[in-house]
Amino acid sequence: MMKLSSERPARLLSIVALLITQCCTQEPLKKKLSWTLTNLIGINSETEPRGRLAFPTVVPSAPTRRAAKTPARIHIRPDQHVAIDATATSRKDAAKLRDALQGLGMEAAVVHGRVVSGLFPVARVSKLASIPQLLYARRTFFMQKRKRGSYSSPVHDKGRRLDALGSFDPARGDATSQADAAMRVDEVRKRLGLTGRGVSIGILSNSFNTTGGQQTDQETGDLPADVDVTRDYPDFFGSQLDEGRAIAQSIYDLAPHAALSFAPTLTDDTGVGRDNFVDAILRLAEDNDILVDDKAVLNEPFFQDGIVAQTVDQVVQDGVHYITAASNDGINAFENTWRDGGTIDLVADPYDYFGLGEEQTLPVHNFGTEDNVVNYQLIRVPRDDSFTLIFQWDEPFASACGGECGSTSDLDIVLFDLDDNVIANVGGRDENINRDPLEQVFFDQSEVTENPFIDPDSELYKMRIVLKEGEPPERMKYLFISDGDAYPVTFFNGGPTIFGHPNVEGALTVGAAYYADTPVYDEVSPPIAEPFSGHGNTPILFDVDGNRLENPEVRRKPDVTGVDGTDTTFLGEDEDGSGFPSFFGTSVAAPHVAAVASLLLEWDPTLTPAELAAVLKETAVDMDDVIDLSQQGGGGFDEGYDAATGFGLVDAFAAVTSLDGIPTCLAAAEGHADPNVECTLRDGALPCPGTPNADIIEATVDPPAGGDLIVDALAGDDCIKVTTAPAGDTLSLTITGGPGSDYITVEGSMSDSSAIEIYGLSPSEDDGRRDTIFLSLDVESGEQGARIFVTDSGDGAPHTVDTSLNFGLTPDGGCRADEIVVDTSASELTYNELDGTIRAGDSLVAIIYPELPEEALSIEGTVVKRNCQVEIPEFAPRSPVQSPRIRRFIGAERLPFIALEPGTQELPIPGCPPSTLDDDFVINLLPDGPQACDGGGQRVTFDVTELNSPLPVFDTKVTEECPGKSYSQRLVLAEFGRPASLSLNANNDESVDTTQVHVFRGCESGLYFEPSVLRATVGPTSPPALIVEPGAYALLVTNLCESGFQSDITIVCDDAPATIERARRNETTTRSGAFLRDKAETEE
Repeated sequence: MMKLSSERPARLLSIVALLITQCCTQEPLKKKLSWTLTNLIGINSETEPRGRLAFPTVVPSAPTRRAAKTPARIHIRPDQHVAIDATATSRKDAAKLRDALQGLGMEAAVVHGRVVSGLFPVARVSKLASIPQLLYARRTFFMQKRKRGSYSSPVHDKGRRLDALGSFDPARGDATSQADAAMRVDEVRKRLGLTGRGVSIGILSNSFNTTGGQQTDQETGDLPADVDVTRDYPDFFGSQLDEGRAIAQSIYDLAPHAALSFAPTLTDDTGVGRDNFVDAILRLAEDNDILVDDKAVLNEPFFQDGIVAQTVDQVVQDGVHYITAASNDGINAFENTWRDGGTIDLVADPYDYFGLGEEQTLPVHNFGTEDNVVNYQLIRVPRDDSFTLIFQWDEPFASACGGECGSTSDLDIVLFDLDDNVIANVGGRDENINRDPLEQVFFDQSEVTENPFIDPDSELYKMRIVLKEGEPPERMKYLFISDGDAYPVTFFNGGPTIFGHPNVEGALTVGAAYYADTPVYDEVSPPIAEPFSGHGNTPILFDVDGNRLENPEVRRKPDVTGVDGTDTTFLGEDEDGSGFPSFFGTSVAAPHVAAVASLLLEWDPTLTPAELAAVLKETAVDMDDVIDLSQQGGGGFDEGYDAATGFGLVDAFAAVTSLDGIPTCLAAAEGHADPNVECTLRDGALPCPGTPNADIIEATVDPPAGGDLIVDALAGDDCIKVTTAPAGDTLSLTITGGPGSDYITVEGSMSDSSAIEIYGLSPSEDDGRRDTIFLSLDVESGEQGARIFVTDSGDGAPHTVDTSLNFGLTPDGGCRADEIVVDTSASELTYNELDGTIRAGDSLVAIIYPELPEEALSIEGTVVKRNCQVEIPEFAPRSPVQSPRIRRFIGAERLPFIALEPGTQELPIPGCPPSTLDDDFVINLLPDGPQACDGGGQRVTFDVTELNSPLPVFDTKVTEECPGKSYSQRLVLAEFGRPASLSLNANNDESVDTTQVHVFRGCESGLYFEPSVLRATVGPTSPPALIVEPGAYALLVTNLCESGFQSDITIVCDDAPATIERARRNETTTRSGAFLRDKAETEE
C-alpha cells in the first residue's frame, strides 16, 4: 500500500470535521441542490480565512498543450454571493420561488419559464432546501472562447497590396486587427466607404474595464469615445480579462463608425445565472441591430433548446442579427450508446471520502466492445492540472421545458484512482430524476489531497459511467474541457462540440481560422481552420416542451468562419512578433464577422437575419474540414458546408458587392470589369452617354480640351471613370450618374481654371440611392477642387446618401478645395468629425471618408468646403500585410490528424501514407501481429540530426520548440491485442533526458496533441503508460529539437497490471472502498 506523507495525517482532522458537517446536512439537501452548492455549506471564516476552494464561474477554454497554464482557482467566502439557477416545481410556482429566494437574500433575481436566476448569499445556501417551490438548484458556469496560439515560423514581409481603386484608410489606434485584410474588409471601406454608420452592435462578454485600460485605449484611438457600457463586472478575483473591450477594439478596427454597447454576462462576486444572461440579451436587443457574444453556458442542454437558446431564437425572430462564437473545443466530445459493462459496488454517498457508508450495486457502461469489456476510461491529469467534464444524455431538461418534464433516468460520472478508490466531492453524482439530465465534474488534481489514501503524484484516473436509476439512455455525450494537459487516454472518439445557443438555427455561428492561414497573408488557399475550432451537427432530439422529435433536427453549424490570432492592445501575448498581444479563438472570430455584418446593413438595412446569413454563406471562401468527425481521415475536399468551417471564411468584399444596388463594376468578379462604353472628351465633342441599363463607362479628357464636357450615365447601377489632364481655361466637366447606385471615379489632374461638377442624379433630384464618388485628383494649387451636388430628400440615411471618398485630399495627402453643394430647405448644415457625416437639420445628406477634422472644413450657407488654409496631420497607415512567425500548418496539403475509432483493428493505420512503410524512419511491426514488442522489447537506435526535408508525418517543423526545422525521429507501427503496460528503457545517457515516445491512434502531419489521437507519452524516467484499447498504434520516438547524438532506447510492452486486466474482463465487481480491507498495511 501507499505510504502517507507526513503532511497528510494532518489533513484528516479537517476532513473529519467536514464529514461530520456533511453527514448531518447533506441528505435532505442533495435531493434539491447540486454538489456545486452543497460543497459551499459550512464555510467558516475562522478556519478557512481565504475561503473554500471552488471552481470559478468561468471555465477557460483549453489552450494548446504547448501553452499549458496553472488552473484558475477561486476561494469563496461566506460573505459573498454565487450565481445560481433555481428551477421551480412548476411554471406557476416560479414567481413564488423568486419571492422566497429574495427573502433569503437573493439579488438581481430574474425569472424565465421555470427558472429563477440571481446572486445568492453563500451563508444561506443551506436554507435553500426548505423552499417548497424549489425543485432543484445549481450554480451556473460559463465557458470562455478565447484561445492561445503555440506554433511558429519565420517572418517574411509580403509588402502592401495595390488596389486599383481605394481611398485613404487611416489606422484606428496603435493595434490593428489583421482580420481587416484577411477578410477583405479594408477593400470595402476603401472602395465604398462603408464603416458601419447607422448600425449598432451590442457586445455580450465577461467584462469591459475591470483592468482600467478603457481611457488609454480611447486616448490612443483604439476605441471610440462613445462606447455605451451600461454595467461592468466588478473584478473580485482578478479572473476577468476585459474580453468585452478586446472585442470592441476588434470591431472598431473593421467597422469604425458602428455604434457599440456592452453588457456583462457576469456580474458581482462569482457570476450570473442563465436568466441574467437572458436578461442582458433582451435588454441589448431593444437598442441594437446586431448582438455578438463569446460565451457558452455549460448548464444548457445538448439535445434541446434551453432558455438561452430560446431567447436567442426570440430576438432573431424579432429581426435582431445574433452572432455567436462556435466553441474552442474542436471535437473534444465523447458520444456513445449505453453498452452493458456489468455492475460495480459503489458507495451511495457522493461525499463519502473513505467508502464507509452503504453501498449500491449499479450497472456500469462498457467503453470497450462485447468481446473486450472495459468499464472505464483512463483520464490523464498531470500534477496541478484540472479538467471540466459536462455529461448529458437523451432526456429533456426540466429547466428548459415550457411544461412539466425532466429526466426519467439518473446517471452518474464517478472518478477513481487506479486502485479503485473513489475521488469524492468532484461532482458527477447529482440527483437527476424529474430534473435535468446533466452531470458536471470539476477535477483539480492538486485537490486529491482531500483523500489521504490517494496518491497525489498519480497522473492517471479511471472514469466510469453508472446507471443509478431508470432505463439506460439511447445516447450519451460528454464535453471534455482541459485547462492544460489533461485528456482522456482511452476510448475517446470525438464528437460535435457546438451546443446551446450557438446551435440555434437563426443564430450566425462562427468558427475560427488563424489570420496567417488565409490567402491574403500567406497565399494559403483554401484557408485552414484552427484545429480547436468547434464542430457542429449536434442533433436536437426534443422540442421546447420536452417532447421527443420524431426526426432529430440536425442544424448545420457553424455557419461561417472568421479570423483569429489578431492584435489588440492588451489581451493575450505577442505570439506573432507584431508587437501587440494576439487574441485567439472563436471569441474574436465572431466579432470580426459582426463587424462585416454591420457593413452589409449600412448598405441595405432591410436585410433580415436569414438574408444576411445567406449572403455571408454564399460568398464565403470555401474551406475543408481536415479533421472530419468520422475520424477516418480527411478524404476529399468538403465542398460547400462542412461541420468545422461552415460555408467557409467570410469575404467581406464579396459579400457586400453581391448585394442589390451595388455598381456593376464592383459586383463583377474581384471588382474589375471591362467597360461597355468608352469615350474621348474634347472641345466641341458630343456628350458621352450611357444606356438605360447598368454601364461601365470610361472617358478620357483629350487635352487641350475646353468647353463643356459631359458624361451622363442615364440610368442603372453604373460605374463611371473619367481621367482628366490639365486643360484650357474654358474646361468645364459635368458628370451625372443618373437613377441608381453609381460609382463615379475622377482621376488625373485639374488646373486652377478648370471646373468639375459631379451629380449622383440630375440637379434637385434624389432617388434615395447611395452614390459613391471617388476623387484621385492632383491640383495646381489648393484654390480649386471638384464640386459635388447632393439633394436633401428629408429622410436621409447612410444607405441613401452620397459618399465622397478622399474628399479634399490629393493622392499624396495634400489639400484640394473640394465642395459639397446641398440642395436643401434646411436652415443650417452641420458636420460630425467623428464619422464624416453632413446633416441638414436632422437629415443626413452626405458622407465623406476618411473623415476630416472639423476645422479643416468651412460651411457657408448650403456649401461645405475643404479649407486649405488648415493643415491636417498625416493619416496613420494601417499595418502592412506580412506573414508572422507563428504558423498553424505548413502548407495547405497537410492535415492536423487522422485517427482511428476506439477498438478498431483496421490496418494500415489511417493517416500514415503507404510510402511511409518503406521510409527509413518507420519500423513496421504490424506484420508481426499483436504484442510484437513484448518479451525483450523493441530496440530503436538512430542518429539524431537536423534534416534537409520534412518527414511525411509527425514533422517537428511546426512545433514551438523548433520552428522551421525538421529533425530525425523514428515511427514504430505496432498492434496491441490486449491491454499493455508500455515503458521505455534508455540504453545511453543522452537518451535518458531527451527521448520520449508518444503513442498515437493515427498519424499526424505535425505534433498536434489532440485527445482523440494521443493516447500516452512515456519517457525513460516516467511511469509506464497503460494501453487499454486493442488495435493499431503509431509510436513516435522523438527528441524534439535536440540533435548531435545517438538516440538508443528499448520499448517494452508488458501485460497490463492485474487490476487493469480484471476490470477489462469484468471478472470481478469493483468496490469503491476496497482499500479499507488493507488499511492495516498502511504506513503512517
